[in-house]
Amino acid sequence: MSDGHRFLIRVYYEDTDAAGIVYYANYLKFAERARTEMMRDSGSSHGEMMEKFDTAFAVSRCEVDYLKPARLDDLLTVETRVLDVAGAAIRLDQRVLCKGDLLARLIIRIACLNSKGRPQRLPEPVRVALTAYRITEESRWNQQFPPRLSCRWMQPRSPAASRRPTCRSSACFSRPIRSSRS
Repeated sequence: MSDGHRFLIRVYYEDTDAAGIVYYANYLKFAERARTEMMRDSGSSHGEMMEKFDTAFAVSRCEVDYLKPARLDDLLTVETRVLDVAGAAIRLDQRVLCKGDLLARLIIRIACLNSKGRPQRLPEPVRVALTAYRITEESRWNQQFPPRLSCRWMQPRSPAASRRPTCRSSACFSRPIRSSRS
């Protein structure tokens, strides 16, 4: 199991708003820098990919959860893990942390394109290099439902049974809502 790639970045004045809090769009910039460095560390820089394989990456989907604000002068860690590698796309899990606290989580889908902007299969050397940052299904489950849950009765089910934990207490509002129509 891989811990993924880690990239450190300091929050500068240019990254913040008037209150000294990181502007929301800058998390996307931090994530982009971390992905670029992950590729470089794996032996495939963007420039080399274009020259050797006529291949470039473009973000085709991005989901972001902003959980806590980063502030001026914070030292952030951007963790990048590969979730899936398909023929012409990669799914990544990126997390922005400060002193161990999760500030933002991004799920990114990257398309592999040729110089004409058409989808292209991921080159085999790049595919192999990305496996160093791939996480297992069990690890993915544990990251989705960490042991510290909001309700003391909350117990995650196995990945095969459900993708969501359910509460075992009748007095808890964390219980999934069931439709009257079934």
